[in-house]
Amino acid sequence: MNKKRIWFFGDSWVCTYTGWIKELVEKYDLDVKNYGVAGASIPHLLADISSKIDRIKPDDTVVICYTTTTRHFLNSKNFCAGRLAANNTEEGVSAALEYHKITEPEYLAYKELCKTTGTEDLSQLNLFALKSLHNNIGKLLPKRTVELFGFTPTAPPVKDKIDLLSINYDFEKYPPLFDFITSNNIDYTESVIHIPDSYTEKFLQTYGTLFNFD
Repeated sequence: MNKKRIWFFGDSWVCTYTGWIKELVEKYDLDVKNYGVAGASIPHLLADISSKIDRIKPDDTVVICYTTTTRHFLNSKNFCAGRLAANNTEEGVSAALEYHKITEPEYLAYKELCKTTGTEDLSQLNLFALKSLHNNIGKLLPKRTVELFGFTPTAPPVKDKIDLLSINYDFEKYPPLFDFITSNNIDYTESVIHIPDSYTEKFLQTYGTLFNFD
């Protein structure tokens, strides 16, 4: 008998086989297809899911974790405006570029794009990509598709653009994962494994009703 499959798309919230992911996979004996990428942007998710959608079967489970709008996609690579700004020393920028395998010319092109277009407008484009994923691509995915948010999509500088999303999602019942860990006093900066194994049970108590393997 073939195993049921579960697909993961997102950033570092879902890119490691640990904690709640491992718990779900082993409990329900699932075949894992994990395409989570640390630092992935929303346009990255849109491109990644679109390229694999023909391989996703109706009885599969798909987990999508939406990331922050301050990450951008250029030349098939992910750029994080916040991270580059926070590491604006020469050493810090070099470390960020190495982490994302970004070349110096690509970095200069990204800086020019931010300068001419504006990071707010780029973030607004990311909201449109999120809306396309949720409202259009989402309709083509299996019924067992679970949407999680790593961060609130109203983060600055695009708070006034939230109405563009038209997203039917209960953020109070299923808070963004960043809010989940900070409310439990977990240090977000310690590791890409943002939700420690010790919080697996609490995670499933909070988000478990989104998953249905029966």
